[in-house]
Amino acid sequence: MKYLRIILWPLSPFFYISIKLRNYFYHVGVFPSESVSCPVISIGNLSSGGSGKTPMTLMTWKLLGHQGIKVLSRGYGGKHLKKSTEPKLVRAEEGPRFYGDEPYVFYKNGIDVVVGPQRLTSAQWALNYLKDTTGLLLDDGFQHRKIQRDLDIVLIDVSTSAIDHWLFPLGLARETKSALKRAHVLVFTRCDLIAFEELKNWVESYSIDFPHLKIFKCNQKLLQPRNLNETFKSNKSCEYNLISGVAKPFQFEKMANQFFKEKSLKFNKHYIFKDHFDFSKINSLNSEEIYFCTEKDFYKIIEQYPKLNLFFFPLEFEFQNNFEKEAYTQLLKDFF
Repeated sequence: MKYLRIILWPLSPFFYISIKLRNYFYHVGVFPSESVSCPVISIGNLSSGGSGKTPMTLMTWKLLGHQGIKVLSRGYGGKHLKKSTEPKLVRAEEGPRFYGDEPYVFYKNGIDVVVGPQRLTSAQWALNYLKDTTGLLLDDGFQHRKIQRDLDIVLIDVSTSAIDHWLFPLGLARETKSALKRAHVLVFTRCDLIAFEELKNWVESYSIDFPHLKIFKCNQKLLQPRNLNETFKSNKSCEYNLISGVAKPFQFEKMANQFFKEKSLKFNKHYIFKDHFDFSKINSLNSEEIYFCTEKDFYKIIEQYPKLNLFFFPLEFEFQNNFEKEAYTQLLKDFF
């Protein structure tokens, strides 16, 4: 992958110009951006994949604390996105392969989720057909500017390498950090994975460059592994493996390894697949061994292999202190 980035890096200036023109056209009104009749909060990032949008969206929904808040998702990787342009409410019958990884995780956590390629169309559909709708959360919405939002929350994973913050295709950034001028809130994620002084430098740098931003800091927290029926109970005589189809598999491995060490256990292998992988394409999983994965992968894998001894690690974000949690919660509730 890194060699492909090097080969394609001459295209970065053209990508930069196209992004700048697109944002300028939205700014001056050449590209229209429409409002809807309820508050809209967007949770997104500058780069592609792996900054923690899913746990951040879950936490934000829980802090708002009522069912009237619906999540809008594009449903990337799901069959619905490939087959239809019509919005659809996520239900259990079709499963995660139909709707996409992230929407199904939201659904399994008790959230009403509408998937569709156009967020504006999905928002209008939710307001028309889900009569209890009082607000909308846009999952991965920062670059989707056709719908106006009341609050733009942008995440930056401070644990990633510097090159990941470079503009695509050399790096993973979809926009330069100057795009933060249109954001309202910046959340640094996975702060527990770097040193205090390094985190302090991140905060000071962005506070100087973007003084209008409200800045928060989040740690990640792995909860006790579980599956549909039970929580995990360790057994030193068993064979344990990891399996992942996520953007940052080695970060998942690092977190899982810390859990195993605390339990005086170790895993045997880590089966790594590309992000949003279709697990129906593999047949090498041994039903006699125990596997661990992320929640995003769990529902897809267990759908294909219902007898597999599989557990997932629930992942939560938590603010570094109660003051930040209270400030963030109040910021959200000011719109509802």
